[in-house]
Amino acid sequence: MEISTEQMMQDAVNLVTDAHDRNIELRVIGGMGVYIHSHSHQSDVVELYRRVGRVGHSLVGDLDLIAYSSQRKDIVNFLEKEKRLVPNIRFNFMFGFKRMIYEKTDLYEIDLFFDKLQYSHDILFGSKRNQGRLELDFPTISLTDLALSKLQIHKITMKDLVDLDLLFLLHDLGEDDSHETINGTRIAQVLAQDWGFWYDAHSNLKEAIAACDTLSSNGKTPIAHYETIKLRIEKLLTAIDNAPKSGNWQKRAKVGTAKPWYREVEEVVRT
Repeated sequence: MEISTEQMMQDAVNLVTDAHDRNIELRVIGGMGVYIHSHSHQSDVVELYRRVGRVGHSLVGDLDLIAYSSQRKDIVNFLEKEKRLVPNIRFNFMFGFKRMIYEKTDLYEIDLFFDKLQYSHDILFGSKRNQGRLELDFPTISLTDLALSKLQIHKITMKDLVDLDLLFLLHDLGEDDSHETINGTRIAQVLAQDWGFWYDAHSNLKEAIAACDTLSSNGKTPIAHYETIKLRIEKLLTAIDNAPKSGNWQKRAKVGTAKPWYREVEEVVRT
């Protein structure tokens, strides 16, 4: 069976909303998180996604969520007893302290993370309700954290670059985590603590500008989009470069790329 982008988006919003009504904090992350946030911002986003090939199989895959580990018991009861989702017993037994996988019949899988995203680099959200970053936005994580989740990718793909470009097209930079603002100060501070994260993020921002230039040159996106995205990303790059770097950052910078600066990410075996 197949599920449409719109149906999966509605499923995600309904699931997170039902959890919230029970005082459980779940938030949507990943490509669907970017799509939900952008979809509510501007009505022509769906058409833009279609023009660049981001709607369809490249967007509809697994549904990625994040939660607080302090609510793990309540979340398990909610997903398994109330929503009747099927747990991946083997995976959840081995990795459930940080990550769980559920199946929604044969439509898609739900990949649930606790407290932080651990891919090429780490993004921290906290572990307790009302003390972390999940409450900054709804039903997705904050724009700032959505941007960081794309910037942390070591081997970034075109679909992730499109997501980055869309975030910067529709949202300006700011100095806080308001609902429609990407907190450039927060991003600069996070990267100033970790040279490896800084290195990959810096490269990905440059690639995002180049990708948008290519899409514009090919007539898939308006030139005005490229100009807006380029201006905002360059503004962020300036903030990142100007942010005072930690001692650990400076020490690691001396080593540079002579040693691996990222975590190798392997595809999860879900059997």
